Amino acid sequence: MGLASRRRLRRQRTARTAMRRSIKLQELATFPPFVGVYDDALPPAMLERLAGEARALWAKSGGARTSAKSYWVDAAGPPPRSALGALARAVIEAHFGGAARAAVAGAEVWAQRRSGRGEKGLEFHFDKDERALDADEDDWRHPALATATYLAPAGAPLVVFDTGSAAGPPRRSPERAWVVAPRAARHVAFAGDRLHGVPDEIATAAETRGERLSVLVNVWTSRPRGLADLGHDDDAGEHAWLHLETGRENRAFLPLARVAPGADGLHELAEHRAGDTGPIPLAAWRAAAAAPAAALELRYVGE
Repeated sequence: MGLASRRRLRRQRTARTAMRRSIKLQELATFPPFVGVYDDALPPAMLERLAGEARALWAKSGGARTSAKSYWVDAAGPPPRSALGALARAVIEAHFGGAARAAVAGAEVWAQRRSGRGEKGLEFHFDKDERALDADEDDWRHPALATATYLAPAGAPLVVFDTGSAAGPPRRSPERAWVVAPRAARHVAFAGDRLHGVPDEIATAAETRGERLSVLVNVWTSRPRGLADLGHDDDAGEHAWLHLETGRENRAFLPLARVAPGADGLHELAEHRAGDTGPIPLAAWRAAAAAPAAALELRYVGE
């Protein structure tokens, strides 16, 4: 067996091992399969503090770019002094209890902000260990859980497809998708190896007129390469603490729309990838966005 063949087999074994570990951890964790949406998940007293820290982090590590630098928060250790660090710990505590907690190394945290002045959304992508992939194009490592916590009620929606990454089984056309509008104190959790993005093309002009502000927290079983510690505000005084409300009473129940090939009113995304993304039924999404849930689950049905 040649060197290239041995490397390929090693990469395949590494990918399979990582996928099995992620699946097992997801079975132990307390979040719904693929996507869960929770409203009023943040205490009002922490919302403004989180928003201030998120804007400051974006200015420092995001700025005018469409992506932002992320930081690391250990799962254990002294309580954080920043609200962002407290949110990262709260995400771990909310979704990983009991046996699952022991497998968690920590969380990656960063902020995303759009001012409502015509900035683009966020392209479709898989969350991954970027430096590991840079070093080896076959080394796809994903978080066990990806989350977005919204601090403002405006902006384009998050869209998550059930499409897995190159580390998983062979890709196929998606069977399901979720479209979720931002809401202040809304928390969205989904499997860390799923395709997702923020397509501004399906938002109305009114929805994109205000500030879109979110904190992203991804939970990992091993620390991604090159992430610096989040640190804290030395002037913050007391340790920050918050509890994320992800109980049954906070979970949003999403209306369902079935999408058949060739149906009227389907919007093919500008970033459409055959086998990865599906069309969005705009009329169904507009109705759902105006309804109390402000979210929609899609089921793609065959011919």
